[in-house]
Amino acid sequence: MARYDYIIGDNIVSTIKFDVLELETREAVTINGQVTMPQTDFILFPSGLGFQQEVTIVAGDTIDYVLKQTLKKKNIKLTAMWKGENAYQKYKNFMAWISTYNNLEKYHIRFSFELGGIRRYVELAIINVDLKGRDDFYVSAELTMQPLSPFYERDFFSIMINNTHRGKIYNYAYPYFYGGGAYSDSNLIENEYLKQVPIKVILKGPMTAPFVNITQMNDDGTNGETYGTVQFRAGTTLAKGETLTIDAFNNRVYLSETNAGTGVTTTKDMFDALDKSKDSFLFANPGRSKITASLDNEEASCEVHYVRYIS
Repeated sequence: MARYDYIIGDNIVSTIKFDVLELETREAVTINGQVTMPQTDFILFPSGLGFQQEVTIVAGDTIDYVLKQTLKKKNIKLTAMWKGENAYQKYKNFMAWISTYNNLEKYHIRFSFELGGIRRYVELAIINVDLKGRDDFYVSAELTMQPLSPFYERDFFSIMINNTHRGKIYNYAYPYFYGGGAYSDSNLIENEYLKQVPIKVILKGPMTAPFVNITQMNDDGTNGETYGTVQFRAGTTLAKGETLTIDAFNNRVYLSETNAGTGVTTTKDMFDALDKSKDSFLFANPGRSKITASLDNEEASCEVHYVRYIS
């Protein structure tokens, strides 16, 4: 019987993990209070952890002119191994875990590794598992995974916007009102990625004529161009306790209401209530952008969630 010795000297490889996100909540799936993860004994030879850029140019006599710039996601490949007398059963358990969370409309499997003390994540689909080796004590399989997102270093960034005082809004990054008061916390989005990123907005009532704007911020902190607006049709209102969610991650717009007596939450699709002359969803440009919303009541609020992707 052959004996195998495996030496893992790559610090990145030893930090690789898999988990799974529930798309509606953007939270890791847990079982009995623990984040669900598949078991592997070794992971070897990962590739595709960077990014690829495709640039279309027109050559000139002195300089070239860029017509199109596209960031392309690279497939991630690695070898997973299991050891011991039950190695093949471990492999079967791994495949069962993948099958459980293979519904891409509900879940995204997430791959991550640690670099320089910071964990980097990417959501992906496992598109091929090739069983390569199987003997009495070792089983190995090559995995090919297609990224569904860029890499990011943290899942959701969230900001809460409240209107604590009514009055005139002045043209500053943090919009102060005449007579004092301001939006609570920061209503700024910092997008360090090379392209636009999707935003999830949750408006909480009471609110009349709901809308959300996103505005580019100039380097001096003043407002630039308002480049995105979601507006609901006239007559649309939010009662106290109701929420409107505008989710660019999952292409959904819906109203939620929780029954105070039973605790049951009901949802209603609100896509047809959008003003079709405006945007259906919001995406943040690279750089700094500001979110403003229809906060015409002191009890109303706006939550903004986004992922800080990295190149």
